[in-house]
Amino acid sequence: MKDTLRTMLYSLHVIFHPFECFWEVKHRRKNTFAAANLLLVLYCLLITISNQTSGFLFNYVNPEERNVLMDVVSIVLPLIMWSVLNWALSTLLDGKGTMKEIWIATIYGMTPMIISVIPGIIISRFLTLDESMFYSVFMNGMFYWSLILILLGNMVIHEYTLKKTILIALFTLIGFVAVVLIFIIFLSTFQQLIIFINTIYAEFKYRL
Repeated sequence: MKDTLRTMLYSLHVIFHPFECFWEVKHRRKNTFAAANLLLVLYCLLITISNQTSGFLFNYVNPEERNVLMDVVSIVLPLIMWSVLNWALSTLLDGKGTMKEIWIATIYGMTPMIISVIPGIIISRFLTLDESMFYSVFMNGMFYWSLILILLGNMVIHEYTLKKTILIALFTLIGFVAVVLIFIIFLSTFQQLIIFINTIYAEFKYRL
């Protein structure tokens, strides 16, 4: 457990030394999968706390109406889809990373987002609406910093050039959108089927 926590804290190293950190994660660091999962649990916990305690000017949903399970799913499901789609595409294009390594590198790349949650909560409770720009700049900056780190992690894990990494990332995002659209179409079709079956059943029951 101590080694896992030490490996988890090593994620702070990725902020300023991404290439070295991702190389270490891929080739030398132990317990990186467990550490990445702990980081993900920590992020889900922090987001849940943020949704309940952030200043009302920056919290657009009533805390009493929040669904903790949906908050967690909205974080974990996109990560799973990203890892699976990225692995599938990179396998076809000579990528060196496994799905496990993609998962780990992606979560490690989210480190700026993870460490920004608590400062974000504190800032949101003191700023006025006129000062909201500072909150937006801070949170958006950490978000885009994480995106850059995830991209660099992908490049190191697969041993790609930057150009090829960006191309794979774009294809992954296109695949992500396609999966979401297919799911929506399937869900809509399933709902229509249920309505049709219920209508037939009601008609049959009425005629009897």
